Amino acid sequence: MKIYKKIIWLILLAVISLTSFASCKKEESIYGGDSEILRYDPYDNILKDPVNTGSPISIAGKSYVFDNIDIRDADADKKVTACNALRKLYKNSKFEFTAENKVKFIDDDDGYYFEMNETEGVRSGNVLNVKHTNNDGVEYDIRFEIHEDKIYVIHNGHTYNKDKVFSTLTFTVVK
Repeated sequence: MKIYKKIIWLILLAVISLTSFASCKKEESIYGGDSEILRYDPYDNILKDPVNTGSPISIAGKSYVFDNIDIRDADADKKVTACNALRKLYKNSKFEFTAENKVKFIDDDDGYYFEMNETEGVRSGNVLNVKHTNNDGVEYDIRFEIHEDKIYVIHNGHTYNKDKVFSTLTFTVVK
């Protein structure tokens, strides 16, 4: 009789262990996977359209006006206060592309808060990478992801003193 009790206890213990392991599910990230494995990538995430890998889209001579901003950290947590403040500052801003690999920033209000004269970058397909130095003397990279009707401008220029916090701005083409 004692052996049967031990076997029953072992079976019961095994069932409880398996049940508890199966119910321990990791928190899912914005990507649908485990948050401990997948982190927010400002260049490749589900919160924006992926870069078109087809033929390069022509941007020379086109202007794009500000539409929206999204600021997130490495855990994909949105920085709402920063988004709201910068949305007001960017509201009358636009980028003009003077060539397929040259861009300048225009702030229609004061013209002094954001300053980026015509700058040449490196274009690869539908991505243009530009180096820029802010008013504090900090150099950072700006990535322009080019789409037919919009561009995403991704950088950490507003948050360079906070590790892995990136701004993703959406600008729509002026028609």
